[in-house]
Amino acid sequence: MRRAEYAITFFFLIFLLIPQHSNGDVIHGSAELYQNQGWDFSDSCYVSMYTADMVIFHGLDSNFVPHEAVITLYGGCLSDSAYNELTIAPADPLNYVQELGIYLHQCYVIITEEGHYVKCQISWGSSAYIIEYTYQPDGTRWLVDEIGVDHSTWGRIKALFR
Repeated sequence: MRRAEYAITFFFLIFLLIPQHSNGDVIHGSAELYQNQGWDFSDSCYVSMYTADMVIFHGLDSNFVPHEAVITLYGGCLSDSAYNELTIAPADPLNYVQELGIYLHQCYVIITEEGHYVKCQISWGSSAYIIEYTYQPDGTRWLVDEIGVDHSTWGRIKALFR
């Protein structure tokens, strides 16, 4: 019976150490966004505001009051987690909307045109908004780099169960 418990525990540890969720590394970057300028996360480039994954919008609302917002064509949401602590995008599509207020140093999750996920944080530079972002190119909701397990780690894990 004791060997069975060790085998189950060993299998559980292997399951935790081998990433089961992502096919590739995330892409980190930053960009300055000016008024009504769009950003495409998959190509890491500026695009027109009508084809962008994200736009910092400056304009007037229906009452002609100056209005600023984060506009996403495919959906975005504010996260309760800090940028560095957010590891996975929310799964519920009801969390995502096309227009969000601009909250400096808050974490946003954006869905791109390709259906990929991005986490980003907005701050203010000297003349433009600065977005720091992490883009997941493989389509999963995981927004962190994988932690690799090298061959020397396996020896240490096996030693725990001898």
